[in-house]
Amino acid sequence: LDSVGDIALDDLGNRFEGEVVVVQGKDVTIVAGDGLKVSGGSGSLDALVLEGALEIGGYETKGGVLKVTAGNGEITQSGAIRADAGAELNASGDITLENGGNEFGVVGAAVLGGQTVTLVGGNGLTVRGQSTRLDAEARSGDLTLAGYSTPGGLLEAKAMEGSISQSGAITAGAGAKLEAKEAITLAD
Repeated sequence: LDSVGDIALDDLGNRFEGEVVVVQGKDVTIVAGDGLKVSGGSGSLDALVLEGALEIGGYETKGGVLKVTAGNGEITQSGAIRADAGAELNASGDITLENGGNEFGVVGAAVLGGQTVTLVGGNGLTVRGQSTRLDAEARSGDLTLAGYSTPGGLLEAKAMEGSISQSGAITAGAGAKLEAKEAITLAD
């Protein structure tokens, strides 16, 4: 897909047999009835899969938000995500975004739903939201928990080269495991 303007493929009956590659576009909306692999770059991305998995094959949003929803499935990746204005993630299944090249911008990642959520940020990570379980890791830089709830599940946070802090309330139903090279400050 290639456009200097917006791209809207928003019919609920859409079926894509292969990978959808966005060469360029301003605001891109893609709806798929059953499974989707999307890669490329645009100003923003709003991808929705009604049934099945959503795979991000590497995507960059320049100035906009990356929104991905798997209504009855999981979200995975096979390439790095660079979301300048953050990401909104929502799945009925697991969300596994563990590429060390991921960058979710200053806003970070908002998890609107998911079972086991695994997030890795290459240069620090801010995460907020709710899932059954969270495993968040900042490879370099700090990790900020901006309000997170894992009712009944474990919350794990790791800052490989930095600190862990919070800017919102944390609820860890099955406890929390925190590991940081520098300070851990939970003062909210």
